[in-house]
Amino acid sequence: MTMKTTLLAAVLALGALTACSDSEPPAFKPALPVTSGQPVKRVTHRGNTEQNYNWTFTYSNERLTRAEGTLTGHSASSAFNYVSTIGYGNHKVTVNNSSGNSCLVELNAAGYIGQMQVNRNQYYFYYDVAGHLIGWKKIIYDDSVGLGQSYTTSATIDYHNSDIETITYTETGNPAVTLRFTATQLPNSNGTLPPTVSKELGMLGYEHLYYAGLLGRPTAHLVKRIDYEYADATRNHTIDFDYSLQGNNLELCNYYNLDGSPASIIYDY
Repeated sequence: MTMKTTLLAAVLALGALTACSDSEPPAFKPALPVTSGQPVKRVTHRGNTEQNYNWTFTYSNERLTRAEGTLTGHSASSAFNYVSTIGYGNHKVTVNNSSGNSCLVELNAAGYIGQMQVNRNQYYFYYDVAGHLIGWKKIIYDDSVGLGQSYTTSATIDYHNSDIETITYTETGNPAVTLRFTATQLPNSNGTLPPTVSKELGMLGYEHLYYAGLLGRPTAHLVKRIDYEYADATRNHTIDFDYSLQGNNLELCNYYNLDGSPASIIYDY
């Protein structure tokens, strides 16, 4: 090998090393909350329910990248819908919403959202070592009358064998409400959220971040029953759930509202 050939090989090798060192680290890929089923692409609520969001999800390279949400339910003051896009970087995500609300997200060491700021409002999420969401706190600021008031809601979540056992939910000015869960033996193959409790999980309007794998691990099984316990025992009630599955995929959840009217959740893939 001549001196000229040796120098050329050295220059090419140096260039290759420089190109590698300048390349971007691989984009963060959170684990979607699915096991043996498929990722949920659409969640649709039917019936005269409390506030819920219907969702349509878009995935790319095994990441949830776009979500279209529409607020539904008899207590919704008006129709509201928005599109949220999620971008992935080196152990970071960016969330952009068509509503115009500024959304800043901070991930913890495990890759779950530890803190989120939407405009001035603050959200804090807490997890156990297994990655289950065990608590959250939300601080909402209201400047509408110039008083700068803030309202806090929070919850603690207890688990048994990777299934939610209780949620203790508290909001400013009201006594705590305890929700007691009974699990089925049906595996939560698609990683769906427990029905009817997005508010108590601190995720109402942000369920897409859970389905993106950013708000903790799913429960192991589907929920059979939720018992609601209030300081005023006359308000106590129970919701029972029935499910229809096609193979490993959950297709339908049926239940009855507090007023006795039927309601359902439809899942598409």
